[in-house]
Amino acid sequence: METRYPIRKADGKDFAGPDEMLALLRNERHGQWLAGNNGMWHGGIHISRESAPLAVISAESAEGAVPLQCIAQGEIVAWRLQQDYHQQPYGEVAEGEEAINLKYSSAFVLVRSVHKPDENPATWLTFYTLYMHLAPLSCFPKMMVYEVTREGQDLRKRLYSGTEESGQIAPDPCGKLSAGDRLTFFDEITFLLQRKGRDNSGRALPDKPAQFGLVQLLKDGVPTGDKFWTSSLPEHIAPQGEKYAYLPDWMDKAVQTGTMDAVVIPPQPIAIRAGDAIGFLAQDDAPFTGGAVQSDWFMHIEVLSNDANMPAFLSNPGHLTKGTLYIEVQGGQPLYRCEEKDGKKILTPLENTSDAEAGKLLRRDDAKPWKDEAGINWYLIKPETWIKQDGIKEIIQHDLKALRFTPLEQEPAKDFQQSLGERWLSKAFNFISGAVHPERALESQELSEYYSQIAKVLDANGDGKISATELKLYRTAVLQGLRHNNEEVEMLLRRLIVKHESEWYGKSSHPRWQTLLGSLPKAGQDYAKIWIDNHEWMSQVPALAKDEAVWHFHPVEFVHTLYFKSELIDVDSFMSQYEKEHISFAPKTTALSQVSKVNLRRILENINKFYPKHREYKPNLYWVSYMLATARHETYHFPSMEYFSEKPEVGDMKYFNKYDPILAAKPFYRKRAIDNGNTKQGDGYKYRGRGCVHLTWKNNYQKAKEKFGADYVMLPELAANFDHAVPIMIWGMDGGVFTGGKLSSYINSKEIDYIRARGIINGSDQAVLIASYANKFQSILEKTSNIPKDF
Repeated sequence: METRYPIRKADGKDFAGPDEMLALLRNERHGQWLAGNNGMWHGGIHISRESAPLAVISAESAEGAVPLQCIAQGEIVAWRLQQDYHQQPYGEVAEGEEAINLKYSSAFVLVRSVHKPDENPATWLTFYTLYMHLAPLSCFPKMMVYEVTREGQDLRKRLYSGTEESGQIAPDPCGKLSAGDRLTFFDEITFLLQRKGRDNSGRALPDKPAQFGLVQLLKDGVPTGDKFWTSSLPEHIAPQGEKYAYLPDWMDKAVQTGTMDAVVIPPQPIAIRAGDAIGFLAQDDAPFTGGAVQSDWFMHIEVLSNDANMPAFLSNPGHLTKGTLYIEVQGGQPLYRCEEKDGKKILTPLENTSDAEAGKLLRRDDAKPWKDEAGINWYLIKPETWIKQDGIKEIIQHDLKALRFTPLEQEPAKDFQQSLGERWLSKAFNFISGAVHPERALESQELSEYYSQIAKVLDANGDGKISATELKLYRTAVLQGLRHNNEEVEMLLRRLIVKHESEWYGKSSHPRWQTLLGSLPKAGQDYAKIWIDNHEWMSQVPALAKDEAVWHFHPVEFVHTLYFKSELIDVDSFMSQYEKEHISFAPKTTALSQVSKVNLRRILENINKFYPKHREYKPNLYWVSYMLATARHETYHFPSMEYFSEKPEVGDMKYFNKYDPILAAKPFYRKRAIDNGNTKQGDGYKYRGRGCVHLTWKNNYQKAKEKFGADYVMLPELAANFDHAVPIMIWGMDGGVFTGGKLSSYINSKEIDYIRARGIINGSDQAVLIASYANKFQSILEKTSNIPKDF
């Protein structure tokens, strides 16, 4: 499944791997995995300004704020928004003094995800990601928002340079808007629109004044992209009123329900993708010495599940073989140094793998595998040190148990204050004691003994529980054991999966809170009761409303391991199926058939590349089938990506005259050429059809340039390159660039009309034939892809 880390690097890019992200979490001062600084159970992690300094937003300073992102694709099933922070008095107030008011947020969002690496339900797992302590709405600035109306569909965007003056001719077009697009408004001006034709007396019609607004598109409530001019007539763009800016899309929809400070279960879950904006860190106050208040900003993140398929899910019950491979180094295996001489790799024997190296886990790709002339695979397990394939064991990512993810179950938690004295902790320490392989080097032996001794000391009477007295004496040792800086121990702790009651179920009246509340002074009790009551949510979410333990997973370690780079289309399987039917899919000429198949493969590979990079486009089985069918027709069964890749003979050039503003024989063709940007002799041939679905006319080459940044106007031949042709095809057919018709008009949740869809490109020409192609491609894709059918 698609996953992301909760934060990005300072440059806005995703982390290349988990190590950088985990290093940041190691520096978090509170809210660590498994144990908080309050000495109680903590089933999640905290992200604060320490790890995400740009994830703080305020109404006065929002520009540059970077939201945390959704870590797993899924759907939002519950939330609670706040208009403003809770402000709660703390402590007793002496006469004549003001109360100390502490701010905090109990706003949250809950995302449900279903990991489905295979069609077999045994391989599935449903889990939830909780993002607690979201910044309230008062932290967001407001702006006037406008929305493109239905009548504004295909409204022209016009270039903004900053030098425009009222009364001038309207600037050149630079694209179109779609109904529903949201805009923010900066300025208004009057431009002149040139009118064509003449009045009854034969005089040219005068230019028409029209009102234009300087606007910018909004995404996640954030002004995005370049500013541009567009019609500001109310029938084209309608004011939506003052709205919160910088709101994530899901939160904007949630605000529209109008419910604040209460748990909301939407009638229809809101789809969300990995990487989509979740929200910003919230302020959290704590009392400090001398009556001062100490403020921090953070978010609490949990991944939890009540799926009955856990823990069987951990053992790869579907016996899946596709996915990320890991290698486990075996003990007593020969190691080698590898040097390159005269273009050949020379291997020199070294020592055997030591006990310290045995059991080491590495991603196969990180071990830089290569194959020698004898077909043997080699892996780099440490600097300049290689091991051959006999010395390692391969583990597929779906075998989480082999990757040392370990489930621990806790008996019902009766007292949260004693939650670090529960049975799961002794089990965890005993597990680590054995898992660090005491037979290895001295450090491993010492670590094994250390964790074994902690487990024994904490359970002195052997009843499997840690008493309140024992916990009080050894709490520091417990916290140190849960936060050890040994690399392997840290990994083992992150891979513990603990079934434990949640702190978010049950209000302050629940028995599990009574010991904690009883240990506080009266003023502290009053504060803690309200705090607990304000944060409770789980009993109000039907899917999690039972007072029972749920599985808790480390949000980064677990979700990162689930990431499965499954291509939309299994190209090899597709082509194998294509081979069986190639007689109907390609000309009978053998050489041409081979070219056709090679080019089709390149188109499929580029479709796989396009969608993950352009997440604003959502693939659909029927759309892709129709695009391939149209591309097959437009490219003459795939061997050619353009009309006349070599310049044709003079006689054949006449074909392009109807696209030429000078050489076109009829006034209609000359006018059409000029209207579409072909203004110079030769433009008809220069901007001829190229690509999977032929991009034609200079204006369309300009639109493609504005969309993708490549200069198709100066270098039109780029449009015939597969890396460019596939994006142009998807964009052009999805957005109606080619002739104004959108593919969604004919292929949507209500109808799959391949015949009428042909009108997007060339009217009804060959519509029945192309529909038959689409049905064949659909049949193959249904067997060889995981492209969704739903819209």
